[in-house]
Amino acid sequence: MVGFAYAQRIGIESRDNGVAAVEAMGARLQYLRLVKHGEFPAAELIMPTGSDLGSLGKLCGWAAAGDARALSKLEELEGEMSDLAASIVAFLAEHPLAAPVHLLD
Repeated sequence: MVGFAYAQRIGIESRDNGVAAVEAMGARLQYLRLVKHGEFPAAELIMPTGSDLGSLGKLCGWAAAGDARALSKLEELEGEMSDLAASIVAFLAEHPLAAPVHLLD
């Protein structure tokens, strides 16, 4: 929900390719909370296998958070999906979305 709210606030709509962007924002925040700042092992994350925009967004969010397996799966993509993934990961790199550190302590 936080990713969705942030996406709406900056004008990204959850339709067409925006579905992947909104999902990526939420997935990145979840990864940071559960894996980076929590105790959930990254190796136990089940990589999405679908070719839908939601699955792509999840991979983008995890890759932007630093997951090597997600990044590897994105590197296998070709064409329009590869371009979309690259633009989403680049956007997330430029716009770090995270809870204030004091809330994680």
